[in-house]
Amino acid sequence: MTVVDEVSQGAWGRERLRQFLNGAPSFNSVPYTDHGFVNHTELARQLGLSQACVAKNQDLIREFEDRTADGYAQDRLTKLCGFIDQGFRDRTLHYANEKLDRQQAFEAIDVGRKAALSPRIEAALVGFDKRAREIGYTMKPGMPAVFLPPGSQRERIYLAVQNCIENGEPIWKHGRVVKSKIAERMGIDPANLSLHPEVFDHFNLLHGNWEKIEAELERRVDAAITASIEAREVDVVVGKLEHRAAIQSQIPEAFSTAERRARMTALFKRRDREALEAGYICVRKEKQLQRLSELLASGKFTRELYGTANLKALRKELSIPRFHQDALELIASFEKEKITRLKADPLCAEIEGRYFSFGAMCDLGYPESYVMSMATCFRKSYSELKGPEAGRYHLALMKLFIWLKHQDRVVAAVANNIHIKGAVKDVDWLYVLMRYKDSVDERSQPRLIAVVNNLSRNLAVAGLVPWLACGIPNGRRKAPTGTIKSFAEVAPTPVDGHESRVDGFMEFIENFTNSDNFSLFAEADRVDSKNFYAALKQDFLINGTEGPLEVVAATRFIIERRQELFNERFKTLIAEGVQTLEEGDRLASLGQDPDLYWHRLCDGELSQGEKSRLTREFFPNPDTEDRTALKNSLRLIRDKFKRKAPLEGEEGYWFFKRRYQEIAPSSEMQAYLLPTNALMLACASIYFQGSGVNLPVGRGLLEKCYQPSNDKNYRRVVGFKAKAKGKPIIYYFEVRSDECLALEVALKWGKYLRDVAPPEHEGLMFLQKVGPRIQPINQYGLRKFFEQQRSTIDGIEQVALTPQMWRPTLLLLAAIDNGGKLGVALALAQHTEGVSGHYYDRMPLRLMHEVRLRYFKELLEAAVIHAVPGSPAYIGLDPKTIHRRLADAIDVGIGIACADPYEHSAGQSVCDKLDCFRCKQMMISIDAESLSWLIIWRSSLEQAEGDWVRDHPDRWQEEFLPFLSLVEVVEELMQEAMYLPIWLEAEEIAGQR
Repeated sequence: MTVVDEVSQGAWGRERLRQFLNGAPSFNSVPYTDHGFVNHTELARQLGLSQACVAKNQDLIREFEDRTADGYAQDRLTKLCGFIDQGFRDRTLHYANEKLDRQQAFEAIDVGRKAALSPRIEAALVGFDKRAREIGYTMKPGMPAVFLPPGSQRERIYLAVQNCIENGEPIWKHGRVVKSKIAERMGIDPANLSLHPEVFDHFNLLHGNWEKIEAELERRVDAAITASIEAREVDVVVGKLEHRAAIQSQIPEAFSTAERRARMTALFKRRDREALEAGYICVRKEKQLQRLSELLASGKFTRELYGTANLKALRKELSIPRFHQDALELIASFEKEKITRLKADPLCAEIEGRYFSFGAMCDLGYPESYVMSMATCFRKSYSELKGPEAGRYHLALMKLFIWLKHQDRVVAAVANNIHIKGAVKDVDWLYVLMRYKDSVDERSQPRLIAVVNNLSRNLAVAGLVPWLACGIPNGRRKAPTGTIKSFAEVAPTPVDGHESRVDGFMEFIENFTNSDNFSLFAEADRVDSKNFYAALKQDFLINGTEGPLEVVAATRFIIERRQELFNERFKTLIAEGVQTLEEGDRLASLGQDPDLYWHRLCDGELSQGEKSRLTREFFPNPDTEDRTALKNSLRLIRDKFKRKAPLEGEEGYWFFKRRYQEIAPSSEMQAYLLPTNALMLACASIYFQGSGVNLPVGRGLLEKCYQPSNDKNYRRVVGFKAKAKGKPIIYYFEVRSDECLALEVALKWGKYLRDVAPPEHEGLMFLQKVGPRIQPINQYGLRKFFEQQRSTIDGIEQVALTPQMWRPTLLLLAAIDNGGKLGVALALAQHTEGVSGHYYDRMPLRLMHEVRLRYFKELLEAAVIHAVPGSPAYIGLDPKTIHRRLADAIDVGIGIACADPYEHSAGQSVCDKLDCFRCKQMMISIDAESLSWLIIWRSSLEQAEGDWVRDHPDRWQEEFLPFLSLVEVVEELMQEAMYLPIWLEAEEIAGQR
């Protein structure tokens, strides 16, 4: 067929080629080269096409090659089997050193030794080598061991080597022919010689002494290894003895070639493995382990509290910078055995991974059964405490019982009989504890009393010591001067030169609070009063005189203004943090799916060049204007690493280390995907400030504790306080409040922190990221964050406020809002009256109390003066004032006496409360005079009931209705025959009055 010109062969030539290749039944119908590919020149000649036409349609040819590759390979292998079988029968296969000549086989099936198919051919020939050995194959007599096609390059190489040997030319090194010298003699590339290893193996075996040389080198290296193992002077690192470098320097020729290095490496591995299996250990390490074992056994380097070894002390004693793996394993084994023994020890109590031993009490003479019961009681009583706090109680308990054993007389008798139930009376036990309290200095007594009373109560529950209802008396309660201040009791740094602006205001406050009618404030040196004066004065000094001119109102003004400044800053941080997270989500959503490239980048077999090309395709450097690299980085971190940017030592850091340098620091990338510490601390701060919750309770808040309430406009937050014995602490916040905003942000975005947090922290509301760790916010970080924000807020940058002030501030506000009464604040804090003084004994509340006390005294004064005719004029009082006061004095509840007027105030002052109807100290004298006032009081209440129920139902229910019920109960009790005449006389007197 005539070849048409190239211009006219476009579509026609392609269609001709497609029809031919599609119609070809197998690869045999198409001309192939010896490498398994179509011969383009022969194909063009056969089809009458130009070379250019065939080149343009290589896609059709590659498709055909892929389709017929397996067939081609199978055909070559089949042809190889036939050739080898025929050669075995005819004994025409070249065979030497138990191997068939590869060149003869490759040429027989028309496949080059560098073809893609050559590995499969080589694998088949290895099987034929084995077959030749099994059948004892030998060549025909007179056949050379090497296949030498006439005129071939192999024959020329063979002759060149033979001539060099005959002429005595220096072509030998280490007992082998140097290929580079033969290539130089022939003027060819040395790489061509690598295709004919059989030629060189033939001459090396025939004329060289390399086997003897190699055997001698291997023997010398083996002897050196044996000597090193027997000397036991080198250590083991990563499963290998560290004698390789020394032996290599002694016998460098044994490692001169790649082949020798491979054999010697195998020898080292085998001998090292044998030594390690036989228990090899170097002498130095053996002595060190023996010394370490002795130190551990001595008990001097063990932390008994934890059951662990003191590594720092051990390293110092051994004079080593760090422990090797064997030493660490020995220590771990010792610690495991120690902890197992402590866990099983009945004289040991485990709390939070700490082991508190009571064995020393047995040495002092206490019965073992008693000590075992004490250890059990201690573990049950203090298991909910943190380890350090439990340690404080354990130390106090041991000191107490050790002290008992070193006393005499009554205390000694108690110590000897304390283990016998009922043998020690409660008064004797109280005497012992009082003696113990007196044995310490006065400054330490308050703390000692609290700890010992706590221990005594818990031990008494288990029957180990007598029960004391009140414990050791704590003496007269002093005004709390060292308690945590509120926001209204901290003054900023003084500002000089402006005091005249507020002198009038301060004079008003001091006169108001220290007047003669306010006996409580006659003591002007009260520390907390001074704190309040200083804060109030300085705040108005800086911010002008336009504030409220009344002490309690001024207190609320200062607190609210400072809280508002903090809340504004916290809300700004939250808004910025959320904006960054939303921007991060938006950028990540625009990034490429990591499945397109990540598994390929992680493929260890991918070449470095291909890996670099793939990386730059998705992560260009410098980044493009549309921030492609940043978007893809954020998408990768979000989808493959749960939004946690890998840091050093974590999976994926090998890739991101360079990205942090090229695109953005890890902290900046992380801020796009996980809430920053500033965001989470700002959310927590708004919640703490709004609820006044204890910081430990708030830090342990669970995400599920933020719940809907019965009122759709409110949300409730349920916390738990350890000292409240598991009872919930519930706060309600309006949906639109700052607290709900902060908690919802922490709930929504903090979810991503909880997803990567350890199991023990994954349910907490407030988490933070510290390096690679996710952990709960801590008080030190919160305090540092709080101080950083305060220092940047105008107006309070010089005010030393701390997070611990949130709680007393909120409770102070709660008491102020309820007229100075502590009921709401007590309930909010879950406090009893016994512990509330430290939170509520504040100057503004004392002031409010004093106002009520003065009002009560004025009423009492009016009642007394009114009973004496002419007395108002005698003492210089306006009778109208007395009558006006007396109109209010009827509400006091005359007819009721108090058994102990100091009961409610713990002995400090006379009780000023009006809730006599619920007080256990209330007394009603059964005489007609006293009862008549109760009857008059009931009549007044009944007449006023309608107005009060209509206008002030809450006050009626809280204050007056209980009094009415009280009088009705008294009347019912007085209906008995022996009391009825007195009640009738009282009614007659009341009617006359």
